[in-house]
Amino acid sequence: SKLRPSEQGQAGQGQALPVHLISEVTAHLFTPRAATRFASSSGYGRPVVPGTNYRHIGAFVVAYRRQEKPGGEKVDRYLDSGQNPTNGVIVHYYLKEKPTGEVTLTFLDANGKEIRTFSSEEKQGEQGKQSEVEETGGKKKKDEKKEPRVPKEAGANRFVWNTRYPDPIKIEGYDDPAYGLEGPLAPPGTYHVQLKLGDQGAESSPTRTFQIQKDPRLATSQEDLQTQFELLLAIRDKASETHSTINVIRDIRRQVDEWEHRAKGHAIHETVVADGEQIKKKLTAVEEELLQVKAKKQLDTLDFPVKLSGKLAELSGVVASADAAPTRQAREVFEELSAHLDVQLQQLRQLIATEVAAFNTLIRDSSVPAIIPAG
Repeated sequence: SKLRPSEQGQAGQGQALPVHLISEVTAHLFTPRAATRFASSSGYGRPVVPGTNYRHIGAFVVAYRRQEKPGGEKVDRYLDSGQNPTNGVIVHYYLKEKPTGEVTLTFLDANGKEIRTFSSEEKQGEQGKQSEVEETGGKKKKDEKKEPRVPKEAGANRFVWNTRYPDPIKIEGYDDPAYGLEGPLAPPGTYHVQLKLGDQGAESSPTRTFQIQKDPRLATSQEDLQTQFELLLAIRDKASETHSTINVIRDIRRQVDEWEHRAKGHAIHETVVADGEQIKKKLTAVEEELLQVKAKKQLDTLDFPVKLSGKLAELSGVVASADAAPTRQAREVFEELSAHLDVQLQQLRQLIATEVAAFNTLIRDSSVPAIIPAG
């Protein structure tokens, strides 16, 4: 049967349709069932490898195998313990035909502000909790954490959002020896999900409203959970600012090294090297306040003091360790770490405005070519 005019309007506005008419539309997004917010811990263990892995959860050690579904979703299958139900918001949608272009699912808060967008296109995740290990040619290879992909098969599709906000920006080319910092869990409340096909406009993309509910066992108030979420989000943002600053420092250092190399054989070489070394020395001083550069693996943090990045990660873990309002001490520690970061940022800005600017002028006024062919 064909859609009546009123039903066509419902489909275009993203409203629910009778089940027997769903197959008449190009795409249909079902209203997600309310999800209960459970703050759970997956324990700790070594980086995941193919085959059987082991994880400490409280006083127990459990064995599991990690499976990756076609959409990129990773599922841990426990071998000697029970399997919990899916933890998160389960989104079901119908596609009449397999689209040739991109399909996205966007999650929004009650005010319509975007939280996260997931795509059907495979992309390397820029933020991640911990790199995983894969066996490649007999050698262990570390792989960037990937965002789960949105399925786009003809017929019924399913996607699970773990209800977390985005992770902090990642330090490029660096695996934090401490367990990485995750984005905070969304607090209980009203949320929206939008399904978009290709260049389809937001006004014609089906949108559904759903609820994230508080764990019914908790006596914690909504206000306390909101306060906890806001502090965790602020910690994540400070971690992103810290990591972005480290990325800037390393990029400047790399460019200085390149110009020192290019200046070889030119009269200006000694000046470029002398000025460049001074800049790199001051960059390193700031970097070493933000990150423990001597720690190459987790146990190294026992030998070398934890720096700002690691302290923010630990603070986030403490604040998120219970469904409760953050303590006064946690807020005070955050203010202290934020102030320390501000000092380092000011030093970096001053360095860029003075010595880096002078270095740029030196290079611009020199006769050093921008491109030097090898050979």
